[in-house]
Amino acid sequence: MSPILLLSIALQIACCVHVIRTGRPMYWIFILLVFSYIAVAIYFFAEIMPGMRNDPGARRVVRWRRRSSVWANRKRPGKRWMR
Repeated sequence: MSPILLLSIALQIACCVHVIRTGRPMYWIFILLVFSYIAVAIYFFAEIMPGMRNDPGARRVVRWRRRSSVWANRKRPGKRWMR
């Protein structure tokens, strides 16, 4: 089997499992199985991504990223180096 086909099947199964576990409407399963990659992309942007905005784990990662030394110590125009 082609790697592209295997990736498509894996993404579809993962999204179908997510639909069932989170209690989303069951019509998503039909859409995911019929329309493959485009359906996975639409499902991600319509159902998964909005939920990630309120996830405490996602907020923790954003906070950590903002405080990381790479970003906190970069030189900004018109300002001194932050230490």
